Amino acid sequence: MELLERDGRQGTLFAAVALHAHALLDNDFEKLDEAVRRLADSARPLLYAGAVEDSGHAMAKARDRHMAVERLSLAFEAYSARGCSADARRVARALVPLGVHRRVVRHRAQCGWDSLTESELRVLELVADGATNREAARELCVSPHTVNTQLRSVFAKLGIHSRAELIRLARGE
Repeated sequence: MELLERDGRQGTLFAAVALHAHALLDNDFEKLDEAVRRLADSARPLLYAGAVEDSGHAMAKARDRHMAVERLSLAFEAYSARGCSADARRVARALVPLGVHRRVVRHRAQCGWDSLTESELRVLELVADGATNREAARELCVSPHTVNTQLRSVFAKLGIHSRAELIRLARGE
C-alpha cells in the first residue's frame, strides 16, 4: 500500500484491490468500506461485488444485521445482473440466516434452441429419430397429449411447422 501511495497510484484500480485485500487481512471495517467505495466506480463490477460481499460478511460477524443484509443484497444484485449465478446463490445462502430469502432467476430465451426445456428436447430427439407421439410418450412415460403439447411448443419456439422441418433442423440440414 505504501509503495502505491509513494508512486502516486493510490487512486488506481490496483490500489483499490490492494486496499480490499489489506482490509480483509487486518479485519478493518473502515478500510473495507473505503475499498467498496473505490471499487463502486470502477469498470470492474465483479471486483465491486466481491468487496461488497466481503463487507456484508464482516457486518454479519459484527452482528450488524441491517448493514449485512444491505451489503449482501447489493452483492446478490451485482452478481445476478452479470449472470454469475453460482456467486449469487452463495450470497443468497448467506442471507438466509439473516432472515432474507433470495432466488436466482434464470431467464430463458423466448425462441430458438436455448428456449427449449429439457422435456421439450427429449421429445424433439425422439421425434427427430422417427418416433410417433405414442412411441415417444411410451418411452418418456408421459401421455401422448403431453408429447403433442411439447411438440407444438418446440415448433413454435423454433419457428417450424412440420415434423419434416424438425428432422431437417435437428440434423443440421
